[in-house]
Amino acid sequence: MIYEELKVDGYQVIQEKYGISELAAKVLASKHLDDVMINKLLYTDMKTSDFDLSFIKDIITCIQKAKQNNEKIMICGDYDCDGICATTILYDALKRYGCDCGYYIPDRFTEGYGVNMNTIKAAVEKDYKVLITVDNGVKATNELQFAKEQGLQVILSDHHAYDEEDLVYDYFLHPNILDPFYGKLCGTGLAYLISKALIGDDPYHTVLACIATVGDMVGVLDANRVIIKEGIHLLKTMDFPAITLLSDTSNHWDATKIAFQIVPKMNALGRLADEANVNTLVRYLLIRDRASLEKVAVQINRLNEKRKKISATNEKEALSLVDETQAFIIVNSESFHEGLNGVVAAKISKKYQRPAMVLTQKGSTLKGSIRSVGIDISTFFDEFKDQLLSFGGHRQAAGISLKETVLEDLIDYTQMKCEIEFKEEHQPYLSLKREDVTLKAIESLSSLEPFGVDFEKPKFMIYEDELDASVMSNGLHLKFKSPYMEYVYFQHGHLLNSLAGKPITFIGDLGINVFRNKKTVNMIVDDVIE
Repeated sequence: MIYEELKVDGYQVIQEKYGISELAAKVLASKHLDDVMINKLLYTDMKTSDFDLSFIKDIITCIQKAKQNNEKIMICGDYDCDGICATTILYDALKRYGCDCGYYIPDRFTEGYGVNMNTIKAAVEKDYKVLITVDNGVKATNELQFAKEQGLQVILSDHHAYDEEDLVYDYFLHPNILDPFYGKLCGTGLAYLISKALIGDDPYHTVLACIATVGDMVGVLDANRVIIKEGIHLLKTMDFPAITLLSDTSNHWDATKIAFQIVPKMNALGRLADEANVNTLVRYLLIRDRASLEKVAVQINRLNEKRKKISATNEKEALSLVDETQAFIIVNSESFHEGLNGVVAAKISKKYQRPAMVLTQKGSTLKGSIRSVGIDISTFFDEFKDQLLSFGGHRQAAGISLKETVLEDLIDYTQMKCEIEFKEEHQPYLSLKREDVTLKAIESLSSLEPFGVDFEKPKFMIYEDELDASVMSNGLHLKFKSPYMEYVYFQHGHLLNSLAGKPITFIGDLGINVFRNKKTVNMIVDDVIE
């Protein structure tokens, strides 16, 4: 990791012109934004009701004809938060519009990602006439071709990377073909547009679109920003029991709370497909009776706790298998829970600041997930795809499967190519004096929220020489307390003796911790410099 101090020249002009705090002005100055962009970030009054829906009129016409002809519509969903929310929104919208429709999300383990051939056959047997994919489909060439051969009309709605020659559809909806304002929508964002065109504005659909957009980390500018801000406002001002029952705390809603409290629980059912059927989460999200919601929410929360325990076990084993000489870390084991490989790969990638692949071996087949820094995973395997059983994903995350016989070739390929293509991550930071880090200053950053992959909240660097050090969670985590704030260094409790009593420079994320209605400034530490 290469740390670079951000330049904040001219922040005083921004502070005065826009009437914002010094810290917020420094953040904006560090990003070198023009007045048009700053005004969009601070003052946009656009609502989701202002979205232009003209570009999906052909899709809406198709759905209208299906309704008029009493033709059944099948929704093919996906098992992550984005796919679940997209399925929920579209199913609810179609039902309320008066369509005869159904949905199915495949089992991660027995059926795998994307449109399943058995689902198509079942849809044909049950006389469905229209097939809509949500958050998948661009790689389902054979399956969708079979669907068309069986007489189904195909509405292909997806946001993943694709090759033009792989696409099979009658109607195609993808951010790449839309106005740039809608160019970063996730799968749920696309389903949300269809819903709005069918039934108009719906607050709950906006909240679900907000959750999925935060969870899929597709960006926080343009249309996504409008969706997230409106969704958070609705969570603050209205009651959505299906969502609030999944929350761990009663403190205020923001993107961080959604990302760490709601999204993992939605993902848990898809990840632990051997424990639960992810389709039940769609039904849960559409329950209106609070007593029934409470019963199911307890089960979802329990499942998420089990997911945490399994993840911790898998992570411990995976770390023990890491070969630190690898430029692209690859670990595999028969004991890894397949649904949690992405979580573990993310932990390894963050720890070692390298791409990481975690594979579960079942017989002669390996299936797993990749998380990356420093390389674009979506194109990294282009010269090796012919030797893979499946591959697909985004720039920083992907799923992969292969035969055991090609594992050694895969390792050789990744190491060689990574040595050539890997670029060490540059981490920019803002340097602050500790006395500048006040509760009021940190709260002022809320005027710039939400932060995300295309508008990142900067890391902050602070020097401290008056610190009390202790450990948390039976020695697992390290905690520092100064007269100004607290610092938490997760997974570094073992450094207590070497760091205690020393002046330290911290680099990490600044935030506000709320405990028993008391607010305090804290930092989640990424790195320390003695």
